[in-house]
Amino acid sequence: MSLEVRDRKGKLVRTVVVPEARLVAFLKALDSVGGQGLGPIDLYGDTTLSHERCKLALDSCRQALASMSEPDAVKCGEAIVGVVAEVAANASRNLFVIGN
Repeated sequence: MSLEVRDRKGKLVRTVVVPEARLVAFLKALDSVGGQGLGPIDLYGDTTLSHERCKLALDSCRQALASMSEPDAVKCGEAIVGVVAEVAANASRNLFVIGN
């Protein structure tokens, strides 16, 4: 799956390819945290992750990880780190990633 990397003004900087399995694991992990998913952030209905949405998603993940059993927290954390590492390896700092 490709992710568009945009600057703060929304200008497309580059497209990064992330293995679909990693992205699916990431979305499933986010969707399952806290039992309620991410509330107003519907990652399946709208995969555009703006800066605010990313911040809300990360805040939700932090809270959920703190309440999970260790094995679940590790699994969820690994899924998140996998996608973040993939994008970070291919993108410049201070850019926002928007999924397509």
